[in-house]
Order: sequence, then structure tokens, then C-alpha cells
Amino acid sequence: KVPPSLIQAFSGRMLNLHPSLLPAFGGKGMYGNHVHQAVYDALQKGEVSETGITLHWVDAEYDTGAVFFQANVALDVTAETPATIAEKVRALEARHCAEQALRAVAECLSLLDKNDPQSHGIHGI
Repeated sequence: KVPPSLIQAFSGRMLNLHPSLLPAFGGKGMYGNHVHQAVYDALQKGEVSETGITLHWVDAEYDTGAVFFQANVALDVTAETPATIAEKVRALEARHCAEQALRAVAECLSLLDKNDPQSHGIHGI
């Protein structure tokens, strides 16, 4: 867990990448293969038909911050395993994370410029 002092210091400027479509399969202990196994189990029970990724702003609790971006992928109940689910999630991460991280930085810089008229953001570098 991220220390509260770090969360406070970077409030509104820290993103987390979670390997599911939050709020589903989030919270304490839900990371990596634990998530993919839980998604697989829910798929076998007919409770889900897709999974995905969530980029969300970090807050004081596990996986409860405001959602910044989500992308989904369909699952095939007859073909999936936790490993194939993980592969699909990693493909979504590779496809979207860099672009969305740049978008988040741009939004943060935009807010800086609006809050401080003398802020030059990256333009002053």
C-alpha cells in the first residue's frame, strides 16, 4: 500500500493501473494473478463476460479513486484460463497505458496553468 504521506503529497497526480474493470475485482489483495483468477472464477459462474483495465487516481483506500480511463475485452467462457485472461489484460495495458499516461500529464499541467497564471508547465523547461 502507498504510504498516506505520499498519497497526500501527490493528491490528484498519482495514477494506478488495475487489471480489471473497477469496481469489480478491486480492493486489498486484488492484484496481478489474484485478479485474473477471480475474473476466471466469475466467468465460469456466468457472472462476467468481459474484463479490462482501469487507470484511476490513487486515494487513501485500495482501488477506490476516481476512474480516469477504462478499456474492456470480451471473454470466451469455453476458451479462457487465468493465463489467457492475463494475456488479454496485458495487451490492453500495452495498447493504452502510454497514451493515457500522457493524457493524464497534460490534464495535470492544464490544471497547473489554470491555478497559477505564471506557471509555465513544461513550456518553461
